[in-house]
Amino acid sequence: MTYRHRKAAIATISALSALAAVTGTAASAAAEDEPQAPWADHEVVLGGLDNPRQISWDGRGEMYVAEAGRGGDECIGEGETATCLGETGSIIRIKRPEKTVNGTPDRVIDGIVSVAGRDGSGAVGVDGVAAINSKVWFATTFAPPEITPAPFAPQLGKLFSGHGSSGNYKQLADVTAYEVANDPDGDGVESNPYAVLAQANRTLVVDAAGNTVLSVSPAGKVTTFAVIPEYAPGLDSVPTSIAQDAAGNVYVGDLGGEVPGNASVRKYSPTGTLLQTYGGFTTITGVAVGADGSIYAAELFGGSHAFPGQVTKLAPNGTRTVAAVPFAAGVAVSPNGDVYTSAFGIATAEGMGLPGSDGAVWRLKPAAFTTAPTGTPTPTGTDAPEAARVLSIG
Repeated sequence: MTYRHRKAAIATISALSALAAVTGTAASAAAEDEPQAPWADHEVVLGGLDNPRQISWDGRGEMYVAEAGRGGDECIGEGETATCLGETGSIIRIKRPEKTVNGTPDRVIDGIVSVAGRDGSGAVGVDGVAAINSKVWFATTFAPPEITPAPFAPQLGKLFSGHGSSGNYKQLADVTAYEVANDPDGDGVESNPYAVLAQANRTLVVDAAGNTVLSVSPAGKVTTFAVIPEYAPGLDSVPTSIAQDAAGNVYVGDLGGEVPGNASVRKYSPTGTLLQTYGGFTTITGVAVGADGSIYAAELFGGSHAFPGQVTKLAPNGTRTVAAVPFAAGVAVSPNGDVYTSAFGIATAEGMGLPGSDGAVWRLKPAAFTTAPTGTPTPTGTDAPEAARVLSIG
């Protein structure tokens, strides 16, 4: 079975359940059976989170985090393969992240749909968030309504807009409906809105399963910004992340078919023209650009550490350095150059079987980035591709 066909086969809510369980089991085994990797030098900004994902700045010094949640009590299936839904997803605001250490999460928007296995790990739901001043935009994953219990189906596959100050939000666009009507990549209808970038006159949304970046106007009109090409004939790249630089150029990171070293960051002009491609990454789930032009990629299963995951920094001169961050799911760079990441981005607040393994936001210290290892990256485990599909396809 080709990757494309596997992708189509698992794009149902019941398959999500099984893969979420695989994620949690693989992580627990790593914690029990392997020595703890030397994690990057960091401070915990927020801990005790449930599956934290994209991190975004609002332009005035506040930071927002998409928390995918931990599923819920409405389950489909039995035992470890069950898929459980709930309204446990949220948007977290951090007012002074540069001064916050072991802070208390301020969930300014909550009650967002979340889908997970019974233990809550590897959840999907609200995976992407962006903000300008106090206004926020967030996207939710998709699953077919006919197999999604009420009242969860109406939230799926949408882009919402709201306010971090009031907690109110409303639907801005039906991203999945656009995929159904247009199928921009011509590969059949599959959709999972996953990452968001807010700009002054539009919001860009990455549809991971649709292999597209879509543009949503303030009035909710959806158009295609870019189609992310296959990395090889019949093999989808699966975009998962988005960011911009000071000039307004757009950067999109992908999974690269979960092949080690095969993921890429693509740089597009503000109008969607492909300008450059940076390769050699592994399972990118977050991307950011620093003021000096350095590109940061959160690689969920990157590196050869005992515990998978890292943040890679690609400097303008081509030098690569890495920070070992377990299951790094998102990354953001503050105006002063501090680097933040969603660590243990597929874990719940209870963690993965060892101290400090709960879902968290870390602030990486400058010394955290060390010389990248040479050679081709190696797979971190046979379960990594399956778990990555949980996060990217939905």
